[in-house]
Amino acid sequence: MRLSVNASVAAVFIAGSILLMFALATSFPAVRAIAMPPQPIGPPAVSVIGSSISSAGTSFDVYGSGWPPNQIVFVYLGNLDRLDDRQVIFSGETDAQGSFVLRVPCTTDPHWSAMPAVAVIVQNRDQSIEVALC
Repeated sequence: MRLSVNASVAAVFIAGSILLMFALATSFPAVRAIAMPPQPIGPPAVSVIGSSISSAGTSFDVYGSGWPPNQIVFVYLGNLDRLDDRQVIFSGETDAQGSFVLRVPCTTDPHWSAMPAVAVIVQNRDQSIEVALC
């Protein structure tokens, strides 16, 4: 008789545990994972390879890293003496790691080619970095 009492107690305990787990599982709302947007790695950086913008038919390379992933960046030429004198000349998109490599064609505009030095400015919707280019 003692064996059947222990078995009955065990069965009641298991059934009670199952009911408690079901009650707990159904009384709380489901938790949903929220996908966070990718974040840039490090501060944004830009470098320019090329020595002149005045050689029509040639190009210079603009490298960037640490920018927000999968976003459009714009490349401007800017007058080093006048901040309001600038022109968009190219655009591209950062990759999933926030990096980009852009081969920018040199401009034939005499306004820019006549300057001894210009700024290459890379900008997205949130930030801007300027690099001098002779």
